[in-house]
Amino acid sequence: MITNPQALGKAHEVWVESQHREALRLGLLAFEPEHNEPQVQRVRGRLVRVKRSVSDWTGMLSAARGSRLFAAEAKATVGDRIAKSAVRPHQARYLTKVAAGGGLAALVVAFRAADDIPRRFAIPWAEVPWTTGRWKLGLRLEDALPWEVLERACYVAGLLFGQDGR
Repeated sequence: MITNPQALGKAHEVWVESQHREALRLGLLAFEPEHNEPQVQRVRGRLVRVKRSVSDWTGMLSAARGSRLFAAEAKATVGDRIAKSAVRPHQARYLTKVAAGGGLAALVVAFRAADDIPRRFAIPWAEVPWTTGRWKLGLRLEDALPWEVLERACYVAGLLFGQDGR
């Protein structure tokens, strides 16, 4: 049972990495994507971010898939809505550039609602259905349903061939 947002986020990252290994095995990726972490330094006893990361993962689709750039941003939330502000502005700009340049850019999000079982979605960045809630722009679980990654499916295959994997 996942009891806090940080644990959900870490479990989601582990799942995303397993998905990338499966996509590599299926010949969809040229290599396992790099997991980008912001660079931090200890300054006067505190950790300070000295360089931002562009997206959580960057890589390349295989030659059979056009050797295009691949970028994925992973987010997880406890509840049925995630704010667009969870994606930092520089990350959103990068994902937009990748998509506009012909690459594959995606938001990979996990929602943990009332039943405590995370539901996962992989949405092409240019198609994320952001909606305005009471206070801010966000993504609702119900609006993400067309992009749900079903058990035993590879999210990269779903992005390339549609959710049925063809």
